[in-house]
Amino acid sequence: METLSYQQWLESFKREWEPGQHVLLVGPTGSGKTVAAEDMLLLRKYVVIIATKAKDKSLDAYKEAGFKPLEEWPPAWNIKRVLFWRKPKALGDFATMQIGIYKLLNDVYQHGGWTVSFDDLVFVTGTLKLKEPIRMFYTQVRSMDVSIVSLLQRPFWAPLEAISQSTYALIFAANDEHDVHRLSEGLSVGYKQLLEAIRSLGPFEFIFVRMGKAPIRVQKKEI
Repeated sequence: METLSYQQWLESFKREWEPGQHVLLVGPTGSGKTVAAEDMLLLRKYVVIIATKAKDKSLDAYKEAGFKPLEEWPPAWNIKRVLFWRKPKALGDFATMQIGIYKLLNDVYQHGGWTVSFDDLVFVTGTLKLKEPIRMFYTQVRSMDVSIVSLLQRPFWAPLEAISQSTYALIFAANDEHDVHRLSEGLSVGYKQLLEAIRSLGPFEFIFVRMGKAPIRVQKKEI
């Protein structure tokens, strides 16, 4: 299996990633998903990150990188990088988040051109009950030059479209056989080949998959 340094991978990805191509990042908390997501999102001009947690220190890096925290959409015309963080007004107040995210997605669908990132896709599709709009979003926005970057811990619980419509996947870990089967099915990669590749990973390393192509092992980012 081919192995690349993190910087080699990022330079190659920068040349390859085109508007309308979706990216999936898979792995448990602390595996390195957010660090890699930040690097790739900074490659794009118009970006909105959809945050879902009431508090998340891992998102502070986005603020430091110039992302503007907002609770309402759309942003002012001169704001090109947004951290959309519509926090619930009370415990269990999911309606506030649901309405805000749906409005954002509908506006991006109408205008195109943005890169949309979900910090927890399963929360949005499951807890916020936006599975059907997300499925439609994945299948219809490619032609509008909208890219989707989704982070998730358990592929098994994500809509299959989030996997099958992704041109690229970064897999930091997937220990459950149901998750590996789901990824294998959606990315058109052999199950045994993918499982063997995942088992070869060290801390903060990931498997990079281009849809239907052999996996590449990427070493951890040098700090």
